Amino acid sequence: MDGRWSDVHGAGSQRSDPKSGDPAEFPTGHGPQGDAIRIDNSVRLVRAGDQGVQAMLDTGQSACYNSDGEAIACPTQGEAFYGQDAQYTGSAFNFTDNGDGTITDHVTQLRWQQTPSSDKYGWAEAQTYCENLSLADNDHWRTPSLKELFSISDFERGWPYIDSDYFGLITGGKDKSEQYWSSNYYKVGKTHGDAPSAIGVNHTTGHIKAYPDGSNGSPRAGKYVRCVQGNDYLINDFVDNGDGTITDKATGLMWLQNDSGAGMDWASALSYGQTFSYAGYDDWRVPNVKELQSIVDYSGVYPAINARYFNTTDDDAYFWSSTSAYFSPQNPDYYYGWYVAFGYAVGGDGEDVHGAGAVRFDTKVEGGPAGEDPERIYNYVRLVRGGTTGRVFTGGTVTEVDTDTGNTADTNNPDPSGQPTDGNAPPTGNIPEPPDLTAAAATLGVSEEDLKAALGDPHQGQPDFEAAATILGVTSEALQAALAPAEGSASDEPST
Repeated sequence: MDGRWSDVHGAGSQRSDPKSGDPAEFPTGHGPQGDAIRIDNSVRLVRAGDQGVQAMLDTGQSACYNSDGEAIACPTQGEAFYGQDAQYTGSAFNFTDNGDGTITDHVTQLRWQQTPSSDKYGWAEAQTYCENLSLADNDHWRTPSLKELFSISDFERGWPYIDSDYFGLITGGKDKSEQYWSSNYYKVGKTHGDAPSAIGVNHTTGHIKAYPDGSNGSPRAGKYVRCVQGNDYLINDFVDNGDGTITDKATGLMWLQNDSGAGMDWASALSYGQTFSYAGYDDWRVPNVKELQSIVDYSGVYPAINARYFNTTDDDAYFWSSTSAYFSPQNPDYYYGWYVAFGYAVGGDGEDVHGAGAVRFDTKVEGGPAGEDPERIYNYVRLVRGGTTGRVFTGGTVTEVDTDTGNTADTNNPDPSGQPTDGNAPPTGNIPEPPDLTAAAATLGVSEEDLKAALGDPHQGQPDFEAAATILGVTSEALQAALAPAEGSASDEPST
């Protein structure tokens, strides 16, 4: 300023000046405010952001399976097993090896430690390790959240459930000890014989579970840790749409507020999803395991879901995902479906071993291979829509889906199909209202308590009507007639 001006407002100040004009119109060099005139200024351009929606990494599962673990041609709508994980694609893995001991995930924008330390740590020690880590000329590392750590899980094969071409493993992914701490502490209670616990991911078996944190000297507490850096990923931002649906603005997924109201096996869960219409949409589906895990609340609430937005029929319930648990060609006799335990994930003694919010698998059907925990074949379902690329894979056809309306169109046939209904009533084939046990007991002339005891646990499938009728002193026909829903009693909404 030729030495004539001095700093009055300070660097970073916000002022105003004429938008256009000739500086010569201000011969003294002062604008209307009496300050130095600055008409010709520089520009830094910007573009629209992503509105806060974070793309979810796909599971990587590309094959379809039946209840017996056999790979099948992906079915078409109306066929059994339609609507499973492989038929809907999300954001594909997109990793880069930076050549400096780090891996960049271009979907989540997270940068990962490529090869973890071979040392094992208690949970608190793992947090300190990442905070003190200096890697690739950077010391801003942290322990990943559970949802961040689970995001890099790859369900295409299994053992290991992670792409070892990018992510180094200590045991090579063939040993169950390939367990990694997250930043999430288990606040619901204690596990493994009253041990304070934190939660982690097993990259060999694919599980999420709680482990003793090491604060009580447990020799089982030592786990590995893979550090990460970047902005927090998958922080839920739920919105109640006021119509029985919930949108998570973090992922763009729309969820049913109510669950299925009854347990069912895996094949029935898929069928339930493909025949369901609600709130003007008919593209509801069973979520894949990453989508389902994305709504788990690890803050210490029980069940492990935000009750302000989601209704739960049974607080102890497990929920099916559409993802199959495939081990490897070397283990063909093990075929399961993945579930999320929003209630306690118990062991054989009924005690909380794995923790509420655990991700496990179990046999899909009666008579399937038994897992290491008590079988939970009949699990609940919470349907979801949106969040995919809009491509549904069937035996030889790719169907395009309008993810805003739910309308579908076969790419080999321009005629639209699967138009959403204009009402809220679910179509034929949906789960009916649970039986009115009070009315049924009155009809049969027995107490409601005796009726419940004779029918057994509703989560373990259909009761043995003959045995129950014998216990109650009635005929099987009379029992089933009393339990049958009244004509037209199906709910207009998903049951709570």
